[in-house]
Amino acid sequence: MDAPARVSLYAGDIEDAGPPLNPGAPAPLHKIALVRLGMPLIDAANVEELAAVCAELSRYSFLLALAPPRILGMTGIPVNPLAIF
Repeated sequence: MDAPARVSLYAGDIEDAGPPLNPGAPAPLHKIALVRLGMPLIDAANVEELAAVCAELSRYSFLLALAPPRILGMTGIPVNPLAIF
């Protein structure tokens, strides 16, 4: 039997330590996660409501669904993530 696929995603408020060494260069997390690991990033995630629902349900596992539109040349776009319990 094949091993299950594993997916990585960072969702949070990305604020790399500052001041930046090179203000014109992307933040270190962006360089490593996006460029070297190919990991999608969700910047400025607002998870307060999600945390409240998790606590209310006493459940901290859920399916996270994202469906960003595919736009040629786009490097970032707002998404509306859904947590499905």
